[in-house]
Amino acid sequence: MPPVIPTAIPPRRLIAILALLTAFGPLATDTYLPALPDMRGDLGGSASGVAASLSVFFFGMAAGQLIYGPISDRFGRKVPLMIGTAVFTLAAFAACFARGIEAFVALRLVQSLGGACGLTLARAVVRDLYDADELAKAFAALTLIGMITPLVAPTLGVGIIMLGGWRAIFAVMTGMGIITMAAIAFGLPETLPVDRRHAEITIGGVIGNFARIITRRRFTLLAMMAGSAAGTLFSFITGSAEAFMTEFAYTKPQYTFVFTAITVAMMAGGEANRRLVRHFSPPELLRFALTANVVSGLALVGAAGFGPGWSVALALGAAVGMLGLILPNSATLAIGSLRRDAGSGSSLLGVIQFGLGFVASSGVAWFQNGTALPMALGVAGCAVMGRLCLAVLPHEERPA
Repeated sequence: MPPVIPTAIPPRRLIAILALLTAFGPLATDTYLPALPDMRGDLGGSASGVAASLSVFFFGMAAGQLIYGPISDRFGRKVPLMIGTAVFTLAAFAACFARGIEAFVALRLVQSLGGACGLTLARAVVRDLYDADELAKAFAALTLIGMITPLVAPTLGVGIIMLGGWRAIFAVMTGMGIITMAAIAFGLPETLPVDRRHAEITIGGVIGNFARIITRRRFTLLAMMAGSAAGTLFSFITGSAEAFMTEFAYTKPQYTFVFTAITVAMMAGGEANRRLVRHFSPPELLRFALTANVVSGLALVGAAGFGPGWSVALALGAAVGMLGLILPNSATLAIGSLRRDAGSGSSLLGVIQFGLGFVASSGVAWFQNGTALPMALGVAGCAVMGRLCLAVLPHEERPA
């Protein structure tokens, strides 16, 4: 994948830095999922209150991306990355000492506002470096990298909890933030040349730029398809611990095994997408995956209502597995439709993804009752929404 602009960064170093950036979100959520039941007693919160620490993180990831995209289009990618990573790191350090659920949730919001820089600007860096023909492959690789963290995060979390309790997880996040700041400072050159930056940044200009992008129906509907996939993922993340550890009485190691297996399904979908994109177009793959996701989501609702734990896990794995195809292809088609506004477009894509994910996660947390049904309804609802977005896309703009 030859870069569009000259850069001295070796490909392996670029992949390593992008991997760190895209790992912010999964690491900050998935590592402490096995500890959620324990945290209720330690922080004095209810099941819904502890689950809110996940929902508020998704909200912050959405809101933060409104900031980083326009700023990076004006000042470049490197400085905003340094600032956001520093905020993420300081908030993670403070969370180690939180004594109540309210303080913990507030720190999670701050942490997410910092961590939002990772996914937004990683996508923007890829868009800076690669042309349209290579963009699909680059996004497929980036998505696959992002799937590795959810695969190992719960197992890592269980190990850390056994050694030092759930607070030690945030100490590890602090260390990761410090390493990432060093990698950005010394290993990542600026990828947005001065002549491609916006001349000025004003609130009116930013709003106008967002409005211009959001009125592009194709971009918005494709971004909502990506958002439906994020909603599926966040419904799974928010509801799975209570579903498997409360309703089905799984132990922490058993839940970690199920969570990891389902994440492997998503990773397998990403790997399949990386191979299939050589033979099928992103629109064709997207159409298939959105349809299959609806079938899997409806099967999950049936399993949650009447089936045992293993049937819920199988249906959930099928639904989550399709995200490995939906996320990279919807992002490819959405960002690929933009040119000069890659940073702002990446922000809007992230806002829509995490915004819809926040709505889905909040719904699951609000109706949390110790069963798999709230999670299943969240997954199925998001799947149906994604397929409806494809259905309302004008015929001449639909994926073929």
